[in-house]
Amino acid sequence: MIDLHVHLLPGLDDGCGTLEETVALANYLTSEGIKHAVATVHHLPGVYEIPPETVSEALTRTREALEIGGIPLEVTVANEIMIQQGLAERVRSGELTGIGKMKHYALVEFSSREIPWFAFTTLEHMTELGVIPIVAHPERCYPLHRDIAELRAWYSKGILAQLDLGSLLGIHGTRVQRFAEYLVRNHLIHLLGSDLHSPPPIPDLWARAYRRIAKLGGQEYACIIADDLPRAVLEDEDIGRIVPSPRHAKRYSLGTLASSLLGYASKD
Repeated sequence: MIDLHVHLLPGLDDGCGTLEETVALANYLTSEGIKHAVATVHHLPGVYEIPPETVSEALTRTREALEIGGIPLEVTVANEIMIQQGLAERVRSGELTGIGKMKHYALVEFSSREIPWFAFTTLEHMTELGVIPIVAHPERCYPLHRDIAELRAWYSKGILAQLDLGSLLGIHGTRVQRFAEYLVRNHLIHLLGSDLHSPPPIPDLWARAYRRIAKLGGQEYACIIADDLPRAVLEDEDIGRIVPSPRHAKRYSLGTLASSLLGYASKD
């Protein structure tokens, strides 16, 4: 399996703080059957703007440490980019690092509390320029809980979504967990990532989440989003024949009580 979103490199952002912690996390990932990890480095203007040469140096140190330790994990790098205008041009120029051999994909995140007015225009512009957005952990973006129609509109434009495994296991709270289950059940998730910043507090994260995905969305769907699609993304293969079609659901609700307490609703 492939982990498309993990903060593995040491001392760069809010991920692993030391090389020893990086090695421990890599050990954990391989114990879960991960063969390739995309070390995603935050790019958040004014907070995390790490020079490419610094990232490259951290990647070299990590690869050397894994080789010395006999840890069979392939590591590549990409940015996890806070949504911003002009994003596609910065990825195409190499200023920000995309995913895949040709860097045709970009991992984009939003604030959990708001979606900026320019978000959809920016995502759509990316696809027009040949940079496919992968929206990081949409289940943790609360405005989307109230607007499934908007989420489906994004997907209809070829925009992909990456689920944080811990969301399915309640690590980010019940509200996020239930929405994550909804997205999986309706095949609105395309890719998976641990989003780990250090060795996890719970064992068997990948195994437990994978079983949950297979139960909610079906075994074939679980295989596609855990292996087939991420492999195609990394190899820059045609993903059109692989991307699962969404199931139709009239609305998203946690039930009358949850709706009244938390304000869950959907325009779909």
